[in-house]
Amino acid sequence: MWLPPATGTPLLASQLEEQAAIAFLHVNKAGGQTVKHVLFEAVRTARWDGAGLGTIKGWAKIDSVFRRPPRSRASGDPRALHGVGSADAAGGEPALLLQGRARRLDRLGQGQAGDPLFFDCGVGAKLLRHTPNGTLPCALRAVWGSMSMGLCDLLAPRPCFYLLNIRDPVQRAISEYNYFCVQGAEGRRKWRPEWRATGRCPLNIVEYFEAGLAAPSILVERITRGCDSACGVAAAKSNLDHPCMRFLMLEHLADDAARLSKLLGKGALRKAFDNFVRDATSGTSQHRRNQTPWSRRVRLQVSNVTLMVKLKELMADDILVYEHALSRREAKWGQPLEACPAPRAASAVAP
Repeated sequence: MWLPPATGTPLLASQLEEQAAIAFLHVNKAGGQTVKHVLFEAVRTARWDGAGLGTIKGWAKIDSVFRRPPRSRASGDPRALHGVGSADAAGGEPALLLQGRARRLDRLGQGQAGDPLFFDCGVGAKLLRHTPNGTLPCALRAVWGSMSMGLCDLLAPRPCFYLLNIRDPVQRAISEYNYFCVQGAEGRRKWRPEWRATGRCPLNIVEYFEAGLAAPSILVERITRGCDSACGVAAAKSNLDHPCMRFLMLEHLADDAARLSKLLGKGALRKAFDNFVRDATSGTSQHRRNQTPWSRRVRLQVSNVTLMVKLKELMADDILVYEHALSRREAKWGQPLEACPAPRAASAVAP
């Protein structure tokens, strides 16, 4: 998926405070849980609605209010099922067709006043007073998950922007291996039955990724929503540069969060990020509580030069994208934040 060309129109403070949705692209072991807790705080204090879309089941909740041609559902690929910003299995246009005023549309966003697809964001007749720009506030303000790229297409024409957490790919990969393989976290969910029987994941860090237990190019996949290898790195760099995308680097998390906060008006989202920055600088942040120390087994592998060379080769695409993000970091914070443009028919193709 390539984001459409920027509009050149910065988001207004009033839009950020009253209407804009934030779609968070969660990258495992890169500070994502920390950012999610910031969004949780904003959702709770402002009494917004939030949605976790990291699973097919979660996406089905949103997909159920859209109806696509049956041929689009033929593929077993989840990206074809949901089709956000990508052509369907039969090569048709990627647009998702809204069907009338479905009961649950009020949880997703809003149409323009007078639009036949207009709906009221779950508040009912009280909100039928139009705001100056012709749209109404909506309850759904924060969405998070590994499959969130493309969600802004579903919410158009409501303003929406993307937020992404980034970490050095090799360090991220080591943490993932330590967490899922060595420690067997989250109920040993990535362990095979025979490993559960013996109580040990036997793979080294390179074998873990070669076995397909995790994607070596997870950063590229998150940013492009499955753009193939021929375009993945280029699409990821282009999307990172887009004015409707902001990224928080784990290595500079408190500083990046403080910079993001200054772009967010004066609403609950800004307050939540301000609270995180305050806690991070005082050493009491959720991020510190989420950190998992490396085991001795992992430290021995990290000191193995041959293994680390092979790991870097596996991470080559993500390393290129990370280095691009690092080189663009200062320029990005000087760039006005925009809403993502409405989807276009050719959004799966490079501009």
